Amino acid sequence: MPSYCGFRFYEEINQIEKFKKSSKKPILIILGGAKIADKLPLINKFIKQADHLIIGGALANTLLYFLGFETGKSLVDKKTVSQLKNFNFSKIILPFDFFVLDKSQKKQHRFVFEIKKTDNILDIGDYSMEYFGNLIKKSKTIF
Repeated sequence: MPSYCGFRFYEEINQIEKFKKSSKKPILIILGGAKIADKLPLINKFIKQADHLIIGGALANTLLYFLGFETGKSLVDKKTVSQLKNFNFSKIILPFDFFVLDKSQKKQHRFVFEIKKTDNILDIGDYSMEYFGNLIKKSKTIF
């Protein structure tokens, strides 16, 4: 059976084209998810146009792991880490505090340098959220 792109994919392509043509500075791109290998080409392309890229989710975990931070039991794409050696971090903004589940399954707040091997990152913390919110307010184009 032949395959084709669905309507959602078509709409995403249209939105990207619209973004490339009509964006106003400062430009902020927010990316998350789990598969960093799929997003690296997108990040490398948009980093030239964007003023800032906020990275969250397992995507952020992988970048933090590459940078030498402990990520505990959190989802990290270790197969992709070697592809980050020449990665341009100049406009990348990563979360710096998190809510984690500790080894006793209690929700805890931790800064990036406090994460333990037994922690599992759940979400960004209040300080990162406030910082990201300020960047969002200052941006004229958000993708």
